[in-house]
Amino acid sequence: GLFAFAVHVGGYVVPTGVAHRAYTAVAELINDDHDGMEFTQGSGDNWKSDTFAAQLIGHTFIAGMLEPTYGNHLILDLSGDGFSTDRMQVLKRTALAIAPQSLLRARGFLETGTDGPTLTGVEVQVEPGKWLKFEPKDGTRWIMAKVTLFALANFLLQCFHTGIHLYTGAVTSAIKRSIPVGTNFGKAIQPNSLQTIFALFEQAAALHASHGAAFSGSVWNCNITEIWTLTVDIARFYFSTPDPPKDILGITDSSPDWWAGSSQSFYAPISNFADVVAAESTSDPINALALANLQTELQHVGIATSQSSVDVTTSEGLAKLTKNLLFVAGICHSHMYLGREFFTPLMGFVETAPFGHYLQPGWSIWDSLGFEAVVTKIWFTVPSTISQQMILAYGTTSGFSPGVPELGDGPYLVASNSNLNAAVTTFRASLDASRQQVYGIFGDFKNGTFVPGYLYPRQVKKPFG
Repeated sequence: GLFAFAVHVGGYVVPTGVAHRAYTAVAELINDDHDGMEFTQGSGDNWKSDTFAAQLIGHTFIAGMLEPTYGNHLILDLSGDGFSTDRMQVLKRTALAIAPQSLLRARGFLETGTDGPTLTGVEVQVEPGKWLKFEPKDGTRWIMAKVTLFALANFLLQCFHTGIHLYTGAVTSAIKRSIPVGTNFGKAIQPNSLQTIFALFEQAAALHASHGAAFSGSVWNCNITEIWTLTVDIARFYFSTPDPPKDILGITDSSPDWWAGSSQSFYAPISNFADVVAAESTSDPINALALANLQTELQHVGIATSQSSVDVTTSEGLAKLTKNLLFVAGICHSHMYLGREFFTPLMGFVETAPFGHYLQPGWSIWDSLGFEAVVTKIWFTVPSTISQQMILAYGTTSGFSPGVPELGDGPYLVASNSNLNAAVTTFRASLDASRQQVYGIFGDFKNGTFVPGYLYPRQVKKPFG
């Protein structure tokens, strides 16, 4: 509430060119935890680093939207065009078709190497039928091009984020309506249920309510019915995908360790735990009726369709349900913490159409005046859409530090001498090892880089807020 009040007041007096620094300072003042760490990894001028920009794509959920071109080259194609039939790419293009025209379409070009990804160029559609390409040598126009790319990426991120909430809420609702808490499956899934339901309602109100929410005008002016349809499609994709690391995040056997924050490190622990939970749940005949009811409820809430191949009355089907739920809700959802970078100008704009004029050749004068001067000329004081997105980002990307529940925390109320208890113990130890593995790959927070700290071990120092 205090942050929201400060943002609303600041919107009348703070020049847009310094708004992100000002609101970051307010967030740090309100939290005041003296941890000695910056509120965002892109703080100060770190967001201007091309390394930082490339890692904000390659080390995060956004990596799942990348497509290979040739050799070690990749494209983040946010033009709305394309022919890939991969479900993630189809959903991406559907979201781009819904995105407001106030967001210029763009494409980002990356190269990969042993040291990670490099952002080498950005194309922007400055007006219908006219695309311009920008490179690091283009000064202020290069910065504007990167901001244009990330403004659109942020819109897509929130589309897939909303889908996560609908998916986890629908599955949790079906479980709560059909599975007694005292059963093995009920005990194994209980720690995820109440937090999921709370988050679902919170997200519904903030993002995709029919009036006054992010997608219905407060941030982006979209056709809310189309947003709802897209959200359902995304949720069903999460439910039915046979290989979440590959299908959602684009991770293959040949992917470098840094791809999507090394999220694949968590899939084996999740998969092994899910297999035991499913085997224990389906081996006891007393659970047969409850699992049959769960199958019916999954269809009743709409997450499973008549074409769905998931049969939760079998060990294989129940394991698949559990694997997808824990990976999407536990790992993919953790990546949404990257939205905190909305507090930096790189990701911090919800409208880029006015940039089209200044991206045209002949505006080299702005190279000397700088990006901040351009945005202050366009919007002298902060638009209400940016203020609303700031409030949304603050509310949904806070809580890195100790005390925040993490995957595997429980409590799991299972008998101490049961197979399920042994599985819980192994699950927790394996998750700890995976977090340590991710930390070993990326290391400490450093200026000019983006690391997936939200996947790090609990004891590693992280930004608060």
